[in-house]
Amino acid sequence: MVGESEQIVDGLRRGDRSVFKRLFDHYYTLLVLFAHKFVTDLDTARELVQDFFVYLWEFKEKLVIKVSIKSYMYTSVKNRCFNFLKLKRKSVSLENIDHDPGDGNHFFENMVYSEYENAFLQEIKNLPPRCQEVFRLKRFQHKTNQEIAEILSVSIKTVEAQMSIALRRLRDLSERIT
Repeated sequence: MVGESEQIVDGLRRGDRSVFKRLFDHYYTLLVLFAHKFVTDLDTARELVQDFFVYLWEFKEKLVIKVSIKSYMYTSVKNRCFNFLKLKRKSVSLENIDHDPGDGNHFFENMVYSEYENAFLQEIKNLPPRCQEVFRLKRFQHKTNQEIAEILSVSIKTVEAQMSIALRRLRDLSERIT
């Protein structure tokens, strides 16, 4: 299997779309089901796996895999799930901060929350227009990918790709400010 993995990695590094497509076709559903065990929301699982495949293709030239390609993919998706859950936990803890400005015990926390909130809102405003629209429908109006695709007259894959871009940019921002 390791020999086969090396061939697959070499094909990816060369930009062989057929190798990437075979990998995607074979593992996408399996990885979504795997991710779903961690994040419990199917749309989020799909987004995380889609984001992984986008990353895999974007950084294919720099790919260094010392285990089987299957192990690499499952580990990468698991790590993405954990990072997502960690960000979600931070977000939930920020949402639970008491917003009463008269409460001296929470002044610092409120200030930090406000800075995070402003940075995230600014980053959302800096997203490309379609990406921003998809993100707002998903996160603020709680629409499903199917509903967003219908509203915007685009494919579900387009919705997933736009959400991947938005989430990647927001994760990058989160890493910069924490």
